[in-house]
Amino acid sequence: FTSNNKIVFVVAQANLEVSKSVSRTQVTTGETVMYTLEYRNTGGTDATNVVLSDVLDSGLEFVSASDNGSYDGPSGTVSWSDNEVPSGQTGAVTLVTKVGVGPDNSTIPNTATIFAAGTGLISSEEVNLLVSNKAALEVILTSDTGPVEPGGVIQYTTTVTNTTAVIAENVVVTTNI
Repeated sequence: FTSNNKIVFVVAQANLEVSKSVSRTQVTTGETVMYTLEYRNTGGTDATNVVLSDVLDSGLEFVSASDNGSYDGPSGTVSWSDNEVPSGQTGAVTLVTKVGVGPDNSTIPNTATIFAAGTGLISSEEVNLLVSNKAALEVILTSDTGPVEPGGVIQYTTTVTNTTAVIAENVVVTTNI
């Protein structure tokens, strides 16, 4: 007996994806930034033993992680373990870091990865921060008096605020009135 029929087995598999965004991409030393890691399972089956992780660059300090994210200081890794991500499910977690001291105009990369047992697939996405180590000063000139008669005195107050965590050195403020 001869047959041309073939048996095809289709194995459904979980397909995990991660995307990453950051609260701002241009930062100064000492600022905090929040990363949002969105994950999803676009595959045909549930993903089990899922681990979402983010290894912090040496230019970032860990501050906090949502949803029971845990931080391992020696490796610089923040991890979230979710036993299962059902097919079609999406989710998101956040990670807050502080920008450390680094060279001016340097780039700090940051990559998130997601993995599940049995899939053999790892999804990752990287975002970069541009670090500026220049102080930004805000100068405000105010007067506490109302209308002044000719020959009267007006007292001015000059307020200088450093809006960054970078130390401003040798600052000279001159006001022309």
